[in-house]
Amino acid sequence: MNMYNGPGGCSVFRTFQGWLGLSEHGPQQGTLVVHPILQPSTAYWMLRPFFEPTTKGSLNGWKFKLDDEDGNTFLHGANPGTAQEHNPDHHPHLRLAETMIPYPTVQPGDTVFWSADTIHGTENDNTSDIDACVFYIPAVPLTENNVAYVSQQRDAFLKGVPPPDFPGGAGESSFADRATPKDLLSDVGRRGMGLDRMVVGAGANTMQKDLAKSANSILGYK
Repeated sequence: MNMYNGPGGCSVFRTFQGWLGLSEHGPQQGTLVVHPILQPSTAYWMLRPFFEPTTKGSLNGWKFKLDDEDGNTFLHGANPGTAQEHNPDHHPHLRLAETMIPYPTVQPGDTVFWSADTIHGTENDNTSDIDACVFYIPAVPLTENNVAYVSQQRDAFLKGVPPPDFPGGAGESSFADRATPKDLLSDVGRRGMGLDRMVVGAGANTMQKDLAKSANSILGYK
């Protein structure tokens, strides 16, 4: 997505997406919905461009094709710089209205993780009379690409401006009481922000040790 510098682009690798609940919310309250069958649904939407219905609106009688009417095979619901969209018109066999499953009711402090590759979204209808609130916190593993982002994020944090992948501007740079490194009280938190060296456990293998060494070099630590 970030190849096109579009809004919402993400340049880090996420193994899982997740959120931390700050309020009670659940089904029919605008909560998260996911498609529970990852492998077959992924195969379907990737192969979808090579098939077309022989009868409009029918789920039966589809035929194999290599090109659309304009001579181009395209990935349905894909537009440069935006997320892959799935909908009943483009992907009728997924039966999204029936198969998208809402997460159970969560309480403040509950954390939910889901695969970044699975089809997911939020409910169209919200019958609740209160606002739902979450922190979006993905799971981001230690890779050289992710550490390069952390290095930029650290510099932006120290200046009080938005980090890469977020709209720019002055951010909180002029705020009198904005967050600073002294507010990060845990070793894990400081390492996550690139403010301390990356470390590995006593049982780390050679590959893990080499990755930590490379990460520290990117962050400017000897």
